[in-house]
Amino acid sequence: MVNFVIVVDPDAKRRSLFIKAVEPILPPVDGLVTYTYSQEDFCASWAAVPSAPIARALVLIECKYVTTVLRN
Repeated sequence: MVNFVIVVDPDAKRRSLFIKAVEPILPPVDGLVTYTYSQEDFCASWAAVPSAPIARALVLIECKYVTTVLRN
């Protein structure tokens, strides 16, 4: 089970406030970890078990993005 929220908003402050408001209610049961990925106007936050494929995908996405930024 994964609960998630996605926001696309050019206003960084409003986007951040919204994510901070919903993060505490994302995990409906104990044992879930909340993850957040943000880039430009996009932000996604979700709660999942640490071994869920989506949790591991975040690390791969961030590594690829950081590598791309460092190369440019």
